[in-house]
Amino acid sequence: MPTELIQVPGRYRSDIAGVVSNPIGGYDTFIHVYPDRVRTRKPTGWLYPKPYDMRVSKRRVTSGTIRAENLSNGNQYSYSGDLGSFVDGGSTISLLPSSTMERNQSIMKALASLKDQRVNLGVALAEAQQTADFVGSSALKLGRAAKHALDGDFKRALSGLGVKRWRDYPKGWLGYNYAALPLLGDIYGSLDALNNRRDLTEWVITVKGVSNHIQQKSTVYHPQPNMFSGCYLNDTQRRGYFTRLDYYPGNTFLSTLSSAGVTNPLEVIWEKVPFSFVVDWLVPVGDWLSTMDAALGFKFLSGSTTMRLESTRSIVVANEPVNPPYRCKFAKFEGRQRSLHIIREVHNSSPLVATPRIKNPLSLGHMANGLSLLTAVFGGRR
Repeated sequence: MPTELIQVPGRYRSDIAGVVSNPIGGYDTFIHVYPDRVRTRKPTGWLYPKPYDMRVSKRRVTSGTIRAENLSNGNQYSYSGDLGSFVDGGSTISLLPSSTMERNQSIMKALASLKDQRVNLGVALAEAQQTADFVGSSALKLGRAAKHALDGDFKRALSGLGVKRWRDYPKGWLGYNYAALPLLGDIYGSLDALNNRRDLTEWVITVKGVSNHIQQKSTVYHPQPNMFSGCYLNDTQRRGYFTRLDYYPGNTFLSTLSSAGVTNPLEVIWEKVPFSFVVDWLVPVGDWLSTMDAALGFKFLSGSTTMRLESTRSIVVANEPVNPPYRCKFAKFEGRQRSLHIIREVHNSSPLVATPRIKNPLSLGHMANGLSLLTAVFGGRR
């Protein structure tokens, strides 16, 4: 993996008993290790995750001012600028080890979200619900109109289908079929538009899980007890896992309409077909849409789990005693360190063997009511 290293020497001004010098007091360091970048054309369709490994280490050399004196001989000591290892001893921070238990926790949270949540498949599922409601409403219209027609009220039957100039239609089933035909054509158009939705991203459900751990500690470091009161090394170590899993419906809903026996009603010669054909045509429509209720099992599409390890350290003045006969007259300094490691692993299959079970939000009650009324009018059908 390529490595980017930037290191700037840190110098500080030292004045010990009147002797001025500029020694190196450490380095201001930036290290970035990242995966090879393969330049390829941006893929079309679903963007699958790739393995990733990145490491970053930053260190801001401790800098500030220290002044001290020797009370026995009156010697004065002064340090300013990048103090580096003179203050913190050149110590560095470490990262927490990885945790299999916390990794599994993030995966389990994602799977629990898949199992318990109310699924939202976006535009495609919204259109499926609209189509199911449209089928139900249309079946109700047809059923009520058929009932009025059977009772001899042909005017009311056609009016229920939105026909204003009902006298222009021939009486009897032939005229009623002509009035119903445009409505069935609209239903087929909605079904065909839904069936042609082949963009997988519109059907994908994404679930996520997170697991975090943090620990903090403060350590006193006193490398020059004859000069100043030491420093505090304040460390914060974090470890986190993030899991993302993507699934898509694994059912017959995405199959073609023709496999369900639903043909275009506009291509049928209605003069030679009894009205009961409407029932036979609409029931397969309902069967096709109702497969969404059986779509509680989803197929795995892609997934990944990312581990993030991060440690930060701040270095500030402590208040430890100074050895006599020395006295610290003034001390003010600070330094910072940060180390980061990110690893992303790709899941080639669902982390659990069991098929995820989810709650499906598609409600087909309205459609079922409409089909029931239609079949009840023509009793003895289905």
